[in-house]
Amino acid sequence: MSALLYGLEACPLRSSDNNSLDFVIDRFFMKFFKTNNLETVTYCRMQFNFDLPSTILKKEVMFLLANIGYAVTFFVH
Repeated sequence: MSALLYGLEACPLRSSDNNSLDFVIDRFFMKFFKTNNLETVTYCRMQFNFDLPSTILKKEVMFLLANIGYAVTFFVH
């Protein structure tokens, strides 16, 4: 998963890009659990505490922006 997301927090992504990344994970779980039901896949992901890439990227971007803001504040004062 980390190889899939490496460096993406620094890139501007469209919602279609996020949907494509999420699709990869959903299809993996569908094949792994041999189901086509997205509700089942979502439940399995929740049980394994496996977030979608779009969710992880949002957290990473917020962390990156917070660190940049802290660095700017640190160097300005």
